[in-house]
Amino acid sequence: MLIDLDDATAPELLETDVCVVGGGAAGVALARNLAQQGHDVCLLEAGGIDFEQATQDLCRGGITGMEYYELEHSRLRFFGGTTNIWGGRSVPLDRIDFENAIGYHTAVGRLPWMTWNPTTGSPTTRLSWVNMITAMICGKS
Repeated sequence: MLIDLDDATAPELLETDVCVVGGGAAGVALARNLAQQGHDVCLLEAGGIDFEQATQDLCRGGITGMEYYELEHSRLRFFGGTTNIWGGRSVPLDRIDFENAIGYHTAVGRLPWMTWNPTTGSPTTRLSWVNMITAMICGKS
């Protein structure tokens, strides 16, 4: 079900087990996975289904530190997030991408299900990364 909170008929209160903030690649994958496991999930996206300039203008802001793209050009506020502008610029994850990642090293050591595919050099898991995040949220190991 899609609810537009700008619509006057939108409910004032939504009750859910889990609220996932952000309708980009990770948010959609996580929300789907949680829903498939029987959780009542609300996926909260700042924009609508399609690009709207007024909503996108909320991304305007300054950047300090390292130079980066203007915020309004590197973030998209509508369903799918920045996946709408990836244009094939995705690259496979490498072993170093997990070296200092939050959650990679735990109090008891490395995550037990992380292994590497010797052919592709990509991570493989007994659980997918979405399942790993779901497990962390739901307190399962």
